[in-house]
Amino acid sequence: MGVEQPLPAGWGDKAGRPVKDSYSAYDADTSRRICLRLRKLLCVDGYGNNCWESFWNKMRAVPAILEMNTTGLLVDKQRMDLLTETYVGAASRLEGEIRAWARWDEFNLASVYQVREYLFGEKYNGKKKDNPDDPPIRIRPAGARSLHLKPALTTDKRQMYWDDVIEQGLESEKTASTGKLALAILAEESMEVVRTRKDGTKFKQDCSDHVLKIRNHRFIQQVLKYTLRPPTKNEAGDAYAEDDDGNLIYDKGLPKSICTDGRVRTYLIPTKETSRWASIRPSLQNFTQRREKDYKSILGDQYRWPLRTILIAPEGECLVESDYKGAELFIMAVMAGDDVMFDHVLRNQLPEDDPNYYDTHAHATCAAFRLDCAPTKAGLADIGKKYLRDIAKTIAFGLAYGRGAKAIALAVREEGVKVSVAEIEQFIAAFYSLYPKLEGFFEGCKSRVGTWDERRFVAGPRWACGIGGDYRRFPVADDRRLIEDMRREAGNFYIQ
Repeated sequence: MGVEQPLPAGWGDKAGRPVKDSYSAYDADTSRRICLRLRKLLCVDGYGNNCWESFWNKMRAVPAILEMNTTGLLVDKQRMDLLTETYVGAASRLEGEIRAWARWDEFNLASVYQVREYLFGEKYNGKKKDNPDDPPIRIRPAGARSLHLKPALTTDKRQMYWDDVIEQGLESEKTASTGKLALAILAEESMEVVRTRKDGTKFKQDCSDHVLKIRNHRFIQQVLKYTLRPPTKNEAGDAYAEDDDGNLIYDKGLPKSICTDGRVRTYLIPTKETSRWASIRPSLQNFTQRREKDYKSILGDQYRWPLRTILIAPEGECLVESDYKGAELFIMAVMAGDDVMFDHVLRNQLPEDDPNYYDTHAHATCAAFRLDCAPTKAGLADIGKKYLRDIAKTIAFGLAYGRGAKAIALAVREEGVKVSVAEIEQFIAAFYSLYPKLEGFFEGCKSRVGTWDERRFVAGPRWACGIGGDYRRFPVADDRRLIEDMRREAGNFYIQ
């Protein structure tokens, strides 16, 4: 592979050097040679598997990928510019409000250290001291204010609740998280913060609005990082630069990727080992609708259109959005071979007024929490428990994606619903009771990585093959957490 190959006959000069206009052919020939050298791995990979079926399944998609890349998506530049100005303005407004309350003119909201100090004070700002016995390092200037809240979560990959950190005496070892999940929980827990006056009397203070402003700023900044980007300033630096057509000029992000024909094109990769496609340069998979409700709340009267509406159809055509209803539950039922679940997910596709309609999530909710109501959205709403169905959906999809009870509890709390890990475990037990073959299916998936036998790990084949012939491989590991991560990925692989 490292040896330079000679050019084919007729591609170079007498000395064999490439001549002008031969480089494009040379690049194609080099790719072909690499393919010929490596294709034997498709016949037999490192685990002895033949991978040609997976390869050709993916190659069949290449013509469609090429067509999508060639065609591109038309962008409404005027709307994009207006939305950009709106989101930039919202970020500036939030920054001003936060700095004004904090009395901190140079407060950098992009600095995790400064944000930690604003939220938690110098004790948990994360600045490392040369001597553990030294007092905490203060970042904010004299006169600047901090909320002095107790952190909610750590920054670990498997996050810990800060109450557990305090209980285990790990405060000096753990770092407080300022991520969106941590901020959501922090906002909920800071509605009634107990404070002490100078005279020793206690009072309650609502700090949730200050936390939410930090969270809202994160949401806006995420849009300005991945979907929209702040425009380029003019040479004087006092206004945005415009092109000859009056459109703003961008030097990064999706707006920079718009071609001269007004369309944006992305590179789609169908060969990821997870079997999911990837979109790069730019990524067009970031146009989620999940946060539109949050954006509307943050922008208020300034909210105009959803972000996705900057992608438009040419005149006389339309864009069509489609989705599979309950796809994860359907695949779970098929792969597990659970006839009861299969019947339920099929009936779940019926109109809600059909007498045979079956609301999977509502039934699981009523069974888990022993609710005496009709197992429907309306039935749960009548007793004021409709939110439990939303929790049930999060739990069911969490199982499909290999999440444990604690991770699901955190995901539910991010949506503003306080639920304990014990309640999540109660629901999972009821879900597996309704569909008894499901738990065995997931455990079988995880055993492809390996299983624990009396605290001893027994390695499995370390590969899994999906229904499309795709392979997922798992390396040798001796770290328990890494092994558990791979077991989770193995359980999720078949659903993906």
